[in-house]
Amino acid sequence: DDYFSSKFEDVDGYTSVPLIGYVAAGNPRDAIEQIENYYSIPSDKLDANEQYFLLRVKGDSMNKLYENNDIILVRKQSYADNGKLVIALLNDCEATFKRYHNCGNIITLQPESTNPIHTIQEYSNDEVTLLGIVLGSLREYVE
Repeated sequence: DDYFSSKFEDVDGYTSVPLIGYVAAGNPRDAIEQIENYYSIPSDKLDANEQYFLLRVKGDSMNKLYENNDIILVRKQSYADNGKLVIALLNDCEATFKRYHNCGNIITLQPESTNPIHTIQEYSNDEVTLLGIVLGSLREYVE
């Protein structure tokens, strides 16, 4: 939790949000939590009661929505509605970026890719921990 913006720091109408590494949009990769940089996002685009972080997309499994190296804004939360874009931690060690569906005891993580190598992944509930909901590209918030 030390990596996330744990409090709302409104400085001249902007909130500083940390970029904490990358997330795989392809095969799950080891979760990296190391602050690389901070970006200022207009405070009126964020909820003062929530925590946020940024991740850099690596890979092409979500390329219908986000390109490799795009920076995405994530709201920290441990639950999601079906169909939401999520950052999921798999078996407490690998993070991935996919579309989320929970069907009883099975969680499916669906790519949004033009590359046919990426297929839907299925996990049991105890293998997946949600880290947050993807809100959009950083450029949607700072331009």
